[in-house]
Amino acid sequence: MEKKIILVVDDSFVMRLKIEDILNDFPNVDVIQAKDGEEALLMIEKEQPDGMVLDSLMPKLDGYGVMEKLKLTNKHIPVILLTADIQPTTRQKYIDLGVSHVMHKPFSNQDFLKSASTIFQLSTKN
Repeated sequence: MEKKIILVVDDSFVMRLKIEDILNDFPNVDVIQAKDGEEALLMIEKEQPDGMVLDSLMPKLDGYGVMEKLKLTNKHIPVILLTADIQPTTRQKYIDLGVSHVMHKPFSNQDFLKSASTIFQLSTKN
């Protein structure tokens, strides 16, 4: 089975490591990381990821800006958006830009695994 590349975009190094650790529960997944939206767009062009975990609040270019740019380029990547904002309007604006799933911080590892397996179509090691 071919490996899937998942891009994790978050300005928090600790959060990127946490998500990478969770994604390591899936066989055939390579995790790449970006620390902000600008770096994420460069990584998307270079690596052509199969999925992305995207933080909403970041310096330079936030998650909304990344999604706007992706929509303009017609790039369709399954995206799990991470946000602390629980407003329905925030969720809807991201869905309208093409986000596959919105997860609220903090989240459990189990909830993230379940969402990632569905959104990125991954199989667990079991």
